[in-house]
Parts: sequence; structure tokens; C-alpha cells
Amino acid sequence: METLIFTAVQNIPQRNNAEERAHVDKISDTNRGNFLELLHLRCRDIPWLSFKLEQSLKKHTLWLSPDIQNEIIDIAAGLVRQTLCENITNAEIFSLIVDETTDVSNDEQLSICFRYVMQGEVQESFIGFYNPKNTEGKTLFILIKSVLQDLRLNIKSMVGQCYDGATNMSGVQKGVAARMQEIVPEAVYVHCYAHRLNLTLQDTLEANIVLKNALGVVQSLHHFFHSPKREAILKSFANNDKFGKYIKLKSSCATRWTCRLEAVKSVLCQILRILLALKQCSMKKIQKPVLMPLVYLLLFVTSSSFWD
Repeated sequence: METLIFTAVQNIPQRNNAEERAHVDKISDTNRGNFLELLHLRCRDIPWLSFKLEQSLKKHTLWLSPDIQNEIIDIAAGLVRQTLCENITNAEIFSLIVDETTDVSNDEQLSICFRYVMQGEVQESFIGFYNPKNTEGKTLFILIKSVLQDLRLNIKSMVGQCYDGATNMSGVQKGVAARMQEIVPEAVYVHCYAHRLNLTLQDTLEANIVLKNALGVVQSLHHFFHSPKREAILKSFANNDKFGKYIKLKSSCATRWTCRLEAVKSVLCQILRILLALKQCSMKKIQKPVLMPLVYLLLFVTSSSFWD
């Protein structure tokens, strides 16, 4: 159990495609996954563990199957949620923070967090991801209500709710916030400030041509040097005071201003290296011409409006 919980806390996968659970105490030619390999490592340090697993193998009760692993993780997660819910209940009042997004498998995921005060300090606790049938306001409202009931949290203790500005969340009549306030009028809706700031920055960038073009150049540079051949040329200039430290060029993001900041910094910190790499690429005629990116970058560097 300790080995399994360790992998969960470290956020690393437990299993692998090829698992041989018959002789965990012995070296295997295949990678058996983090969980089994960690058990094997512990067997080398704990002699009785190796003996115990060998005896359990004869009884066919290893307790190492994926079903058992998932059950233990679910039990541990339940204990964590129970502790968090006790803290929220003791706080007497709380606020709800909900957001929705799609995961890598394109399934809709609803994240639910609680904000409350414990011993004079503000706490924010993530409770879990939930998979709604659809993203309609009514469906999300019913799902959130059922989660609160399952956690045995009194909905009447809610004093705030924070979502993004999507219609299904903030709609005046059918949004989650409006439906929630019909039950708990004291639950004040707050449009997520981080989301509002991001929307403000997007509108600002659209209105300022210099900034818009500058970020466009940053994104074009990332696309251009994404090629292994071109990136190798960029890396060929050694790290020193003249060229600065090599930083991999980063892609901008339409919905995360922090990603844009990192993308801009990756260019500003090594402009001379990028200019020389572009010049060398144009001389070697690598795939497509780089004259325009070079011109745009020069405009980007020399633009007094941008630096102001």
C-alpha cells in the first residue's frame, strides 16, 4: 500500500503494458511498470517482503492485480476527501469554484474546488474531476448538487460561487449561477478574475497592432525552429554573455497569458542567437526561405513602441 500511495503522490503511472507479477522479487528483462519495479526494489532491501510475496504466489493471493490497485487508490482518495469535507464543514461557510475542460481523450471534465477558512487561513481544496453527460447549465447544476450531497456538505452554507463567463455557467436565467442562487440566494456569483484578466489582455492585444504583430513573430519563430535541423543550428551558438543562455523557443497560447510571457522571454533572452541562426538558415537554404521572418524579427527588435 505504501508503494502504491507513493506512486500516486508522485503522480506517476503504476502500470505498464507488459506486467509479470509472478516473480516480483526477481529481476525481469521487461519493464513491469513503476509499481512492480518499486516493489522489486523494496524486496532487495527487505528480505521478509521477498519471502512473503513468494509464499503469497503459491496461494494465488498476491494482491498485485490492477483491480486491487485501483480499489486501494479509491479507498485512499475517499479518506482524503473525507478529511477535506470535515475541514469544510468545520469552517461553517464555503465558496465553490468550478471549471470545465476536455481531457486528452476529448471527454468533458468538470473540476470542483472549495474555498474556505481554516484556523484563520484561506484554503482551497480540489475535490475531483467529474464527467458530465453534456455541458448544458441544467446538467452541470444537477451534477454539482449531487456532488455536494455525496460529500454531505450543506448547500445552504455556500456564500460564493466562481465560474468563467460562459453562458452555461453565468447565464442570467439558465446558467449554473442563476440556478444555484434560486436555492441559495446568499451564494454570490463571481466571474473568475483570472479569466477576466485573460479576456482583457486578449482584447488589448487585438487593439494594439504593434503588440499583435510582435506576438505573431514570436509564434512564427517557434514554428520555424520547431524543425530539428533548424533547432540544431540555433543550439550551435554556445552559451555565453554575447548570445545568452540557450532557451527552447516556446509556443504562445490563445487562452493562457502566462504561456505568452514565457514565449516572449524565450525570444528576448537570445535575440542575437536567433538572428544569426536565421541568417545561417537562409544561407544554407534549409527548406523554405527565412527572409521574411528575419525582417519581421528585426522590426520586432527595433520597434520602440513595443519596448515602450
